[in-house]
Amino acid sequence: MVLGSLKDAVKSFQNPEESTTAVTEITPQNEVFKMNEASERLFELCNQARINAGVEPLLLDKNICKVAYTRCNEQISSLIKGHTRPNGEKFYTAFYEHGLRYKSYGENIVIIRSTTQSQEKKALELWMNSDSHRENLLNPKWRYSGISVLISEEGYYYAVQLFAC
Repeated sequence: MVLGSLKDAVKSFQNPEESTTAVTEITPQNEVFKMNEASERLFELCNQARINAGVEPLLLDKNICKVAYTRCNEQISSLIKGHTRPNGEKFYTAFYEHGLRYKSYGENIVIIRSTTQSQEKKALELWMNSDSHRENLLNPKWRYSGISVLISEEGYYYAVQLFAC
């Protein structure tokens, strides 16, 4: 899933005392979760942006990907888009519903109203051109991430990236 050059970059950020191999994925605790190719591509682009900015790449946690998938579906199905859930709760309560607890949480959302299916570069560009989204994406405190990209029935591109530490 991860490009060779990205693997090398991940190794360069690792603490050599911890391990001699790069860790790019956190193993799911329970069920198997398969990311779609668009999610994988966007995650790779986001980590490359972090590396280019001199920030340690994120570890992909497929349990957080499940939460991102939930949040992405909520964006598609709800009339209200944003960081508040359809039930009125904050976005991070979706972590709790999946049995995950962290010290801190972040979320980036993008909706591209285009029927062109491959929008990963555009999604990253939009995040990087927004001060708050760029700050979230490049924040060195984030250690773990999950991402989900879905295409709505109308053909619109929805992406949610979640961060945790």
